[in-house]
Amino acid sequence: MPNAIPESVLNAVTKLESFEYDISGITFAKPNELNDAQRGYQDLPPGLFVIGHESGLGDPIGLDTRDPRLPAWTAMHGEGEWNPVQIADSLNGLIDAVAIMKRLSAGRECPVAVESSPLPRAECDAGLAAITNANPESNIEFWAVMLGVE
Repeated sequence: MPNAIPESVLNAVTKLESFEYDISGITFAKPNELNDAQRGYQDLPPGLFVIGHESGLGDPIGLDTRDPRLPAWTAMHGEGEWNPVQIADSLNGLIDAVAIMKRLSAGRECPVAVESSPLPRAECDAGLAAITNANPESNIEFWAVMLGVE
């Protein structure tokens, strides 16, 4: 089991709200669930803490405490080793990205809802541009794939 959960991570998760879009989304752990969220990830590099998971495939979402900005990362299951990919430059960048995704996903939380109210491409592109603007150093493909843009 990794070291104790840093206070910065405990505080961070109180600022994040889970969301669903189509068959994907992110489910964030509550502060009292963070220790359990670390199970199965003992071989992550030191300083990386899981704070939730992508709800489609279950890939972990975490924060990197080696950087005071707390950049966010994800890593694919089944790769044999963890290769974290940065998806937000900082905790604030993650908060911004999640807020944008929550706005885009409103009324589109499941496949039936997306089919009856598809996300207009211009709105999708504007959302991804805003996420990119908030996180210029990060891999925005994660958010694009979640929205079905490849």
